[in-house]
Amino acid sequence: MGDYYSDEPILYIDRFLELRKRENTQYNDVIRLRNYRGLSGAFNTHKDLNVVTSSLLYNFSYRDTLTNNGIGVLPRYELEDNPDFKQLVVGLVITNRENTQALLLRRKTDDSQNNTLTLIQGHVSIPEFKTDEEIDEYLTSTTLYDVLYDNMLREAEEEVRGLISIVYPTLPAMHIEYFANNDYDASNISYYHIGFIFELKVDDLSSLTKLVSGEPNKHNLEIVNIADVLDDPLLDDWVYEIFKLNK
Repeated sequence: MGDYYSDEPILYIDRFLELRKRENTQYNDVIRLRNYRGLSGAFNTHKDLNVVTSSLLYNFSYRDTLTNNGIGVLPRYELEDNPDFKQLVVGLVITNRENTQALLLRRKTDDSQNNTLTLIQGHVSIPEFKTDEEIDEYLTSTTLYDVLYDNMLREAEEEVRGLISIVYPTLPAMHIEYFANNDYDASNISYYHIGFIFELKVDDLSSLTKLVSGEPNKHNLEIVNIADVLDDPLLDDWVYEIFKLNK
């Protein structure tokens, strides 16, 4: 996730939706994407009509610019825990092709996230430009996909040392497979974020056992049996929903 600093330039969108949670209603944070051009083709695999997925109301075009997608940039300290905004997060889920095992991070933090099992993930940031004109030029000329892809590669290399060199031949075939969002529970950290999650499938996860954490003070690497961790209360919500979608 990289080193945190308050002035880091983070991408965000304005919050346009807030749901009132209803009793006896299932809410899903994660949806699978129908196509790889954008989010307008999102869908939910659940058939239960009581399931509410606000993610279906979002619309992004990956090949369009950040500006045309309604995305702006602010210092991280202006966005943290601010209900007016949703910060962009990029993630990477790594599983074997049978969806029985996954490579996850076991977090070491001094907050409620301590010991949780999470994806490789981090905030989507941009270069630190010196002038507003440079920032505007970046936002109006850079596509959403390019900035998400670049941030995913950076997070993967920062959090799992040597991962990119091992999986590099498969990178061009990788797509954004999931969109994660929460508009109904302000007590949940995901309420303040939207997640664009790439998926990487490998033939044999045991080939990754030699990898080590790039930030050992922040997390350890774990290869888990998915069936064994589905009921683990320390499994991150987004990871849980991705695993459930793939059952």
